[in-house]
Amino acid sequence: MSETAGPTDGLCSELNVWHATAIVIGSIIGSGIFLIPAEMMQATGSPFAILLVWLLGTALAIFGGLTISELGSRRPFTGGSYVFIRDAYGELPAFLSVWTSYIIVGPACTATISAGLIRSLSFFDPRGLLSSTVFTLNLGFSAFNFSYGQLLSVSILVFFAIINYFGVRRAGNFQVLFSSLKLLFLLAVIVIVLWAPTVSTAHFSQHLSNAHGGLSGFMTALIAVMWAYNGWEGVVVLGGEIRNSKRVIPISILTGVSLVALLYFGLNLAVQYALPVQTLAQSKAPAVTAAALALGAKGGAIVSAIMAFSMFGTLSGGPLAGPRGAYAVSKDGFFKFLSHVDKRYHTPTYALAMQTALSSYLILFGGAFSNLFTLVISVSWTWHIVSLSTIFVFRHREPAGEGVFKAWGYPFTPIFFIITALVMLYATIGDYPRQYVYSLWTILAGLPVYLFARSRRESALRFSKQNLSFAEDEVTADAAEA
Repeated sequence: MSETAGPTDGLCSELNVWHATAIVIGSIIGSGIFLIPAEMMQATGSPFAILLVWLLGTALAIFGGLTISELGSRRPFTGGSYVFIRDAYGELPAFLSVWTSYIIVGPACTATISAGLIRSLSFFDPRGLLSSTVFTLNLGFSAFNFSYGQLLSVSILVFFAIINYFGVRRAGNFQVLFSSLKLLFLLAVIVIVLWAPTVSTAHFSQHLSNAHGGLSGFMTALIAVMWAYNGWEGVVVLGGEIRNSKRVIPISILTGVSLVALLYFGLNLAVQYALPVQTLAQSKAPAVTAAALALGAKGGAIVSAIMAFSMFGTLSGGPLAGPRGAYAVSKDGFFKFLSHVDKRYHTPTYALAMQTALSSYLILFGGAFSNLFTLVISVSWTWHIVSLSTIFVFRHREPAGEGVFKAWGYPFTPIFFIITALVMLYATIGDYPRQYVYSLWTILAGLPVYLFARSRRESALRFSKQNLSFAEDEVTADAAEA
């Protein structure tokens, strides 16, 4: 078993079930639920079809949660999916999974959320200060304009990186606070939306004539729902820092996903009840539109502020998961500097700093973040499928130990998740083939990096053995002379 599998790996088990559940909730609830109802209506054209999509998406999130709960219970170590894939399929695919998530998916998600945060704050910035250019960097071949909004986003990332540096428990406490407020605020949005004067059950029988429709539209809506649920798997990467993680990981995932699902479903029903399908499809933020109908400009401002807070809270969880995956890889001998742990606060300092730098780079130089959406979806879901498929390997190869959670409905639950995820991935490839080719190149780009890192590790190991042999010879020679 690798070093990452042990409890004495430099990190401390300081998180409890409340922290873990808050991390699940905080990782899921971002901006998606406030924005995707319009996209879903444009894709399906039918409130009934949207409800079916939400039911299927919720089932997928729960089935995926059940599966990864067992994996996290079987391998309750720092690294999460990296550990599952490594122990089931070997070192190379495990390395490539962290390569893509740490270098591309995590920073791209953070950059996208940051852009969404600035867009939400623009509601309170009528003069457009956030989009104003602070200075321009001219590199000869290209010029980059940096806005106040970009600098604010980077400042927020640095702030949360500092919070995370001062201990995982402090970061966990922040998650409890933010996630509790997110749940309360989401419930408040539902109540506000239901006050809209346009509420009518007739909206549920309407149909959008110019919708995309068909299976393609249904899959587009499903992809949007799964983006809204994205993050349910993140807590397993912290397994080595969760007390009694075999028991706590399943509880936190299933509790967190269930609570979020109830509120997501409630808000979706409320928005459809409040807005005619045409209004819903044309709105950039349907919850804001409905709130404005209910309380005027003040209602729109309240929901915009809640959206901004939700994304702000989601950014606070980014420095928790990503660095632990890189730390786990480093503990296996790849890029050893990333396994450095602060002696006082027991946090992976260099891995945390590097992820913050990568995310900041994308915010400042990444261009249009919306272009990264399909790349992130295709790459992350490819690895979700690989990661969750390891449950079949472990079930076949080894008995569940004492206290290990067993996924309810096995093998149906993981099979249903994987087949549906493959269909969804196929639909994404069909709509965006070029982006998926980019995602494959992104994954394959990690191969030479892996080969280089492995050669460095083996060279270091040989050097260490030579030094040890030399030291032993010296001791033998000294003993002979004596």
